[in-house]
Amino acid sequence: MISLLICIPLLVSCSSGMTEEELKNTVGELLEKSELVNEIYFGAGLPHEEPSGEVDYSVDYDEAPVEYCNVVSVVYTSVDSLKEAALEVYTEDYCDSLFPMVFEGMQNEDGTILRYAKYIDSLDGKLQIRSDAAEEAIKLGRLYDLSTLKISKEGNDYVYFTLESTLDGEETTVQLCIKKGDDGVWRFDTPTY
Repeated sequence: MISLLICIPLLVSCSSGMTEEELKNTVGELLEKSELVNEIYFGAGLPHEEPSGEVDYSVDYDEAPVEYCNVVSVVYTSVDSLKEAALEVYTEDYCDSLFPMVFEGMQNEDGTILRYAKYIDSLDGKLQIRSDAAEEAIKLGRLYDLSTLKISKEGNDYVYFTLESTLDGEETTVQLCIKKGDDGVWRFDTPTY
């Protein structure tokens, strides 16, 4: 009987400290913020000027040359501003795997370019997007039903949970995770697209 009473406080202290309603509100707010971030990173990207057709052919391209266009935004004016937007919604660990792909591109071990960066800061300090970025956009617009949220596992600084969602008319259950940062703010540690 005594060991049972000792275990109960330990179990309670392992929870995230949020009520179910607080969790739903937190997840709802984060999902709303993630929509724009997902469009920037995984969708067609930010609005931009039309491609000029002028490509720097002095660069040794492994594939067809790419063109970057100036982004048209008063909010997002640099790669750093895009990183800040993602870090408001996603954990540093998640962003550590996301940022290189979006801002540096991808290469084989031999240096062959597999994908050019989606966004760059130009030499004159303007945020630019690859002109063909929209061609690589993934399908976005997933709708989540917060009333179906079920906690799978939780601790002091993390919560794994499932939600029913719909994308393009197809229903599915997804598992997401939020983690509390050192600053006390909850962020997604999983993609939400």
